[in-house]
Amino acid sequence: MNQPRRLDICIAAYGADGLRRILQLGHPRVPGVRYIVGWQRGEAPMTAIPEELRSRDDFMIIPSDTRGLGLNRSIALERATADIVLISDDDINYRPEYLERVMQAFDERPDFGFITFRYHSDCNPREYPDYEFDFTERPKDYFFGGPEIAFRLAPVREAGITFDARFGVGAEFPSGEDDLFVNAMLKAGIRGCFVPLTIADHEHTSTAMRMDGTPSFIRVKGAVHSIIHPHTWPLRMITHSLRHKGGLASRIRYCKAWLSGVTDLRK
Repeated sequence: MNQPRRLDICIAAYGADGLRRILQLGHPRVPGVRYIVGWQRGEAPMTAIPEELRSRDDFMIIPSDTRGLGLNRSIALERATADIVLISDDDINYRPEYLERVMQAFDERPDFGFITFRYHSDCNPREYPDYEFDFTERPKDYFFGGPEIAFRLAPVREAGITFDARFGVGAEFPSGEDDLFVNAMLKAGIRGCFVPLTIADHEHTSTAMRMDGTPSFIRVKGAVHSIIHPHTWPLRMITHSLRHKGGLASRIRYCKAWLSGVTDLRK
């Protein structure tokens, strides 16, 4: 008799290289855990799916001819059926004890609908708060990425929450999909918290970290803030520009990049 699934890990992958990375990581078999791969094929043929992944009963691969990380995450999320969903990418590595921590964290916090965690990286170490907090009281300098987010499926599905297809690598706005997803949960009244537990290994720089400070990243910030803070984003833009390093000309360029995101979003 199969054990009911408690955790679905929704992995976003692109092209043949994405599947190869997943295969190389050798995700562990853990009772109650399934891996759902949203696979945007690009130019890769269906034969690019490795037999080692095809044959695993704890893997589901969903091919599509779409583009954009936000859309890919939603495609995988549509097939989720477990109590808990963990967001992931094709370069995230897991250990059995990591996945047990995720499930146990939810067992110990029945009032929370989503939890963000931390990942370990030797080449790109990140500093996390060393204490647990409710998301309504999160520190201003705290940020998170997709592979740190896990949530209970039932309230998210009941609220009709998906990832915004306009955001994420390969989409019009190349990041920001995770912020909008978490904001949608909070707006729907789903309570969240951060727990300082390591749940994954990630030895690559995230898209947001690579883009940080660039005009493209500031443009995304403009679009994201105009959705999350529809009435106060102009004041936030000014505040952020004043924190930006450089003189007046640099701050003007900052505001122009921010405004381009707001304008492009509304087209």
